[in-house]
Amino acid sequence: MPFISTHNFGNEENIATAPYARKAPYQYGWDWGPRFLTEGIWQPILLESWDSLRIDNFHIHQRKVTSDTASLEAELAVEASQSTTALISYAHSELSRRQSSDGSQTVQLDPGINQVFFAFRIAAPKRWYPVGYGTQDRYRFSTSIRLGHETAARAEVTTGLRSLELRRQADQWGKSFEFVVNGVSVFAKGANVIPFDSFPNRVTPEVHRRILEAARDAHMNMVREWGGGHYESDDSYDICDELGILVWQEFMFGGDMVPGDIDFQENVRQEAIDQIKRLRDHPSIVIWCGNNEIETGWYHWGDRQEFKESISPETRDRVWQDYIIMFADILKRAVTELADPTPYWPSSSSANFEEIPDNQHNGDMHYWAVWHQEAPAEDYTRQLPRFMTEFGFQSFPEMRTIRTFAKPEDFDIRSTVMQAHQKNKGGNERILTYMLREYRQPKDFPSFVYLSQVQQAEIIKIGAEHLRRQRPRTMGFVVLAVE
Repeated sequence: MPFISTHNFGNEENIATAPYARKAPYQYGWDWGPRFLTEGIWQPILLESWDSLRIDNFHIHQRKVTSDTASLEAELAVEASQSTTALISYAHSELSRRQSSDGSQTVQLDPGINQVFFAFRIAAPKRWYPVGYGTQDRYRFSTSIRLGHETAARAEVTTGLRSLELRRQADQWGKSFEFVVNGVSVFAKGANVIPFDSFPNRVTPEVHRRILEAARDAHMNMVREWGGGHYESDDSYDICDELGILVWQEFMFGGDMVPGDIDFQENVRQEAIDQIKRLRDHPSIVIWCGNNEIETGWYHWGDRQEFKESISPETRDRVWQDYIIMFADILKRAVTELADPTPYWPSSSSANFEEIPDNQHNGDMHYWAVWHQEAPAEDYTRQLPRFMTEFGFQSFPEMRTIRTFAKPEDFDIRSTVMQAHQKNKGGNERILTYMLREYRQPKDFPSFVYLSQVQQAEIIKIGAEHLRRQRPRTMGFVVLAVE
């Protein structure tokens, strides 16, 4: 693989190893956070023993869901130690209600993995909706496998029943980009989610609930699980299901072109399979996206243009072809085969390879001229995207937070401490530049901190209100506001 990472994420360091390791990209440093390359095992490790058989995966395919009928199909991956005949029973219940039997089947199991399917229906299903569009009804589905008179294995899965479509139709503005749940077009409004802590083992379910409930209370109905982080734990998605918060789920690739060797590709393929199987029964997940900003970076970022000019046309084509294989074949195929009906999108931002990404008539868009290029906030009102997956503005955190890492003598935006905590080069000065356009010089540092937060809110308000006024041309936005 000839490509060397040149993206420095706003830092001076050039981290050349990040694309080659399946490790959270943000831990190598980003323009919003420090470089902390953690090591060690931080996820639970389980040792599972079994005798005759085990259920490796239990999934409910939602073949067709309407107000009249939910046509479903249970899928089990059953691992057996030897040939045997088994009776598999199925049941469902509304949460906290008594179970209803869905039937049973007798199957012949062979040694190894056996795929078992069972079709059934639920009349007049209670459907799951995003918050603000209906209730978040969910069902608990269960299965049990009997060998003779003994129950050898059980499994349960909780999900919400809903139809889902990413509607992209030609119209007078180009091509639409809207999520349709149970036949209802949803205007998405929410926030990008970066990892909740630089050290992920410190994040608890209580932290997830506090932040996601705050999003719900702020009238958000979507979060974007940004591709520079890591796949969140099960409880985070459970809470989104409960609250009715839609999830734009990205595979964990953020900014850098990817290696093209077969071993790396096959490792990612298995990663995708594992994560899709773990998460596919969450009704909140309404899209799987290949990556964050790799495609737009290839076309628009200065360091990528320099890189492309430094190599031969043959090598340049090979690097792009490696990208296509990963994000238009491997990941797309995994989603199509395992996560139907949840749609796949190759990158954020993208036009699905139909046009150059980051345009205003096809696909989703990121807009950062306000902030990075110091464009006036009013420039938001000139943007007419079909769906905005990133825009935002930075502020300082509150003084209570600042006092945890700084002393009074550090209370200056140009102090060594404040510059060290600002990972976006020139960010502190940029906040002040915007501030002096609209406000008077703050009288002291605490006033500057407070006014930076007011400024952030006012600037994002301009963008958010403008994008909401563009409905149905624009059908959603996801803000990124950094402190």
